[in-house]
Amino acid sequence: MTEGWLILIGVAVGGGLGSVARMFLGRWHGNSVPLGILAGNTIASAIVALVATGAHDWLWAALSAGLAGGLSTFSTWAKQTADLWADGRRGDALNNLLLNVFLPVAAALAVLLPQLFGN
Repeated sequence: MTEGWLILIGVAVGGGLGSVARMFLGRWHGNSVPLGILAGNTIASAIVALVATGAHDWLWAALSAGLAGGLSTFSTWAKQTADLWADGRRGDALNNLLLNVFLPVAAALAVLLPQLFGN
């Protein structure tokens, strides 16, 4: 099997698994913000950071474009934030906005900083 086919299959399988995990995480709502999508976006960012320095092979594609791509979601996060805003929960909407920017970036940095500074 060629590397191209392995990449396609890896992305399809990883994407399917990530999407199913996102569906289940999407059911997890906190008191103020939707915690499941926040967790999915944060975990996906850590996964991409973890594999970012590796060889760009089929496994890298399966984990980054596939699993992390299926797990993370911009559209659901945007919709949930807009719903909170429309429901008059402006503070929760702003918290959701900030948490979904800060925590995924912090997760990626937590993975990358030791690599950048040698431990």
